[in-house]
Amino acid sequence: MKALDHVSFNVEKGEFIEWTCKKTGKKKRQAKWFFEALKNAKSSEERSIIRSKTFPGISKAMAEQWTNEDRLNNLGDDDCE
Repeated sequence: MKALDHVSFNVEKGEFIEWTCKKTGKKKRQAKWFFEALKNAKSSEERSIIRSKTFPGISKAMAEQWTNEDRLNNLGDDDCE
């Protein structure tokens, strides 16, 4: 099977929150939207959904690359096991 193609994304960095970890004393840095979403989540299920978020641009690139007709046609029976 052919290797996957490299895909580049141009994404704005956005705002970040910085804090010091109480356990380790190390400085931490996290995207503000993610920090706020986890802080405001009401349950572990909501936090799980937030942590597994996939952005539309990444999803689209993955779908386009993984469903490429040439790649599908080049798959042999051995690749399906």
